[in-house]
Amino acid sequence: MVFQISYELKNSDKSYSDLFTAIENLGSSVHFLRDAWWVEPNEAITVDTIVDLLRNYMSEGDRIHVIDITNKKTNGWLARTSWDWLKVRSDIS
Repeated sequence: MVFQISYELKNSDKSYSDLFTAIENLGSSVHFLRDAWWVEPNEAITVDTIVDLLRNYMSEGDRIHVIDITNKKTNGWLARTSWDWLKVRSDIS
């Protein structure tokens, strides 16, 4: 499974390094846009569990969205390395 994690972090005074570490600790990951990651978890996990886990590292006004993108069609202008990472882990076209 591959999940896309997107967020909007509103507290400019807060260090979000713990959030980024928590995302990386989920499994293989690529930070493909400033506010978005693709993650292939090391173990079975749900969208709800990921949101619940990551909200612990976010401020009250921050926003987060997690979606299972495994086997979905996608397109966009991203770095080739980002596309290559995703293609290895899913059936995107």
